Amino acid sequence: ENVLHYRVTCYRSGKHTFGSQDAARSFGGQLQDMFNWVVDLDNFHLEVILQLRDRKLKINSLLSQN
Repeated sequence: ENVLHYRVTCYRSGKHTFGSQDAARSFGGQLQDMFNWVVDLDNFHLEVILQLRDRKLKINSLLSQN
């Protein structure tokens, strides 16, 4: 199967009206809609990491050997 498997992880601090899982789910859903990638929390090729501090967002990515 040549489809990328991925997961999104979110770390946040500060006051927000949503939780970390909500942010990860929303961002991951957009990736899935755009690229048709497969969400896989355990055996992923790519991990997208959201770091949200107050109103600042950093997005990082890690590649896995899975």
